[in-house]
Amino acid sequence: SSNTCAALCSLPMLLLVAVASLDSADKQLLSSSLPALESTLHLDVKTLGYFSLFSDLSYALSVPFWGYLVHKHGLRKLFLLLSISCASWGFATVGIALFRNSISGQAIMRSLNGWMLGSIVPLSQTLLVELTPNTMR
Repeated sequence: SSNTCAALCSLPMLLLVAVASLDSADKQLLSSSLPALESTLHLDVKTLGYFSLFSDLSYALSVPFWGYLVHKHGLRKLFLLLSISCASWGFATVGIALFRNSISGQAIMRSLNGWMLGSIVPLSQTLLVELTPNTMR
C-alpha cells in the first residue's frame, strides 16, 4: 500500500540502508584487498593479518559499548550518536589512507575504524525499529 511505501521510502530509512550497505562493504573490503595491499605496500601476510585483527577485535569490543549508549541515551541522542560515529568512521578511513606507510599508524587507524564500525549495527537497528510502523514489524 502507499503507507508501506511511504514508510520504507522515507529519507531516514533510505539513509539507514545506505549506512548499513557501507558498513557491510567496509567489513569485506580489507580481506578482499589483501593481495593488492601486500604488493602495493610491500607488507607480508602476517602484518596484514594483524591489521585485520585490530579492526575486527576493536569492532567486537565496541558493539557492547554502543549498545550501552543506545540504552543509556535512548532515542533523544540516537541521531547525534549515529552522526558522530559515521563521521568518525570516515575520518578513520581517511587516516588509514594518510598513514599508509606507517605500520603503527595503520594499526591505530584500523582499530579506530573497527571501533566506529561497531556503532552501526546497534544504532541503525534501533533507528530501524523506531522508524518502521508497528504493522510492518
